[in-house]
Amino acid sequence: MLRNLLLREGLSVAGLEENQLFRNALLDAGGVSNKALRAWARSKFGVNVLIKTNVYEDSRDLGTQSYGHKGVEDILGGAYRSAVRIMVETIDLRTGEQVLSLESQGSAFAKEEPRAQREALTKEAAQAAKAIRQKPLG
Repeated sequence: MLRNLLLREGLSVAGLEENQLFRNALLDAGGVSNKALRAWARSKFGVNVLIKTNVYEDSRDLGTQSYGHKGVEDILGGAYRSAVRIMVETIDLRTGEQVLSLESQGSAFAKEEPRAQREALTKEAAQAAKAIRQKPLG
């Protein structure tokens, strides 16, 4: 979801293989402060700014929670709450400086767990993509 929104914003998004390749190089180099790593990444991926994201999602069946009142538990049975947190960090590969750091979190409720997950992720991914779009990235 976030990937598609970033692509729609005109940003290049690495695939799983590229992500793993960069992650391994980052570990070997000891971080983005390593000039050789930054030069390699700029050359390899053809970008000056790197956007790193972490997405966390947690869903709960509200009917399985203990509220102390049978009626409340019966009403909420089959309803799901999905919470999403998206953390974004952008790094200028020319200097190694952080350009932007943000966190977006929220939740959604639905009768089906996949729908709650999709709604929460869609909302927070849109917020993250909007924040990235509004910040000049070099």
